[in-house]
Amino acid sequence: MEGLSSLGINVPTLIAQIVNVVILFVLLRLVAYKPIMRMLDE
Repeated sequence: MEGLSSLGINVPTLIAQIVNVVILFVLLRLVAYKPIMRMLDE
C-alpha cells in the first residue's frame, strides 16, 4: 500500500471510485442499453 501512496493514490478513494463506476455501468445497462437494443431489434 505504501507504493500507491507514494504515487499519490489514495486507496479508499480508489476503491470508492471503482464501486461507483461499476454501479454506473449497471444502471446504464439497465436504463439505456437494453431499451435501445430492444428498439433496434423491432
